[in-house]
Amino acid sequence: MLTAFFLFFRKDNVSVEKADAWNLRGHLVRSDVFFPGWDEGGRQVDIRLPNLGRDRLLFYIEDAKGRLKPLTHSVFVAGYRKLAARAGLDPAAFSGHSFRRGGGTAAFKLQIQDALIQAHGDWASDCYKLYCDMDSAQQLILPSPMATGAAAATRAFEIAA
Repeated sequence: MLTAFFLFFRKDNVSVEKADAWNLRGHLVRSDVFFPGWDEGGRQVDIRLPNLGRDRLLFYIEDAKGRLKPLTHSVFVAGYRKLAARAGLDPAAFSGHSFRRGGGTAAFKLQIQDALIQAHGDWASDCYKLYCDMDSAQQLILPSPMATGAAAATRAFEIAA
């Protein structure tokens, strides 16, 4: 869940509509994930997730027979809502898109540059701004400097007249 939040994942990054809809080109596999590290000589290397041998899926569930199956949207969202309920939150308020919206909003509230939020979320347009929820305290930031500016302009106008 933390991975999905910090990487602004779409639900399609972690799950598939139907178990038989998984494909190598469209969904994340273990070889897609790596972390920067350094070897004994101080050279940077990519640390990859270990190969499971049985499957290349990144996110999966095990069926009753012990076979790995792609994680479906319905199973993913149901599990996510169950965790939300256990945390005392309204599960109906959460969906598979909550990580993307929540991650974008958290970055926005931390005043991360717009271009960085857009690039990190892999948004081709500025539609990411729809995901950046502004609370009432943030909404009140703008009127104050506007009022100060308007008062200064009024004083300048009165002095000039």
